[in-house]
Amino acid sequence: MIDPDAPQSEPTVSPRRLVGCALAGVGVLLTVALLPNHHGPTRAGSEAQAITSLRALSAAQLEFRDDDLDRDGVHDDAASLAELRQAGLIDDDLAAGLRRGYAFTLRAGPHGDVPRWIAVASPENPGVTGDRHFRVDASGEVHASTTRFALDPDAPLPPDAARAW
Repeated sequence: MIDPDAPQSEPTVSPRRLVGCALAGVGVLLTVALLPNHHGPTRAGSEAQAITSLRALSAAQLEFRDDDLDRDGVHDDAASLAELRQAGLIDDDLAAGLRRGYAFTLRAGPHGDVPRWIAVASPENPGVTGDRHFRVDASGEVHASTTRFALDPDAPLPPDAARAW
């Protein structure tokens, strides 16, 4: 049994433990000071998300057309992001046209037997949220360029456009 009236000795901390705690604290401070700010999207991450979102739009357009999701009796393309959202094919964020530092636009060509549409993703703040612009059309191929793409399904690709993987 412990005598409550007996003098109590102060707890001691070993010098090794003090050094270890100090080094851990310095390590945390250095990590916080030297690592980039990860509160916002990185350019590479934003560009990868833009490509993924354009692929999702391509799949949504294909399903919209094949299944006549606007129920008008014509196998046509959705004319807007809102129409794809209304059909339940994309989420609210993408339908609003903004996702992780990129602005998205969809434009359909005239209705016909051949799908003719284009979706473009451009950085909201070029050089900060992304360096490249992206586009996908009815072919399903995503292209990247440092030049903004025209919102015309029949417009030629800029000279620097390359297929984005």
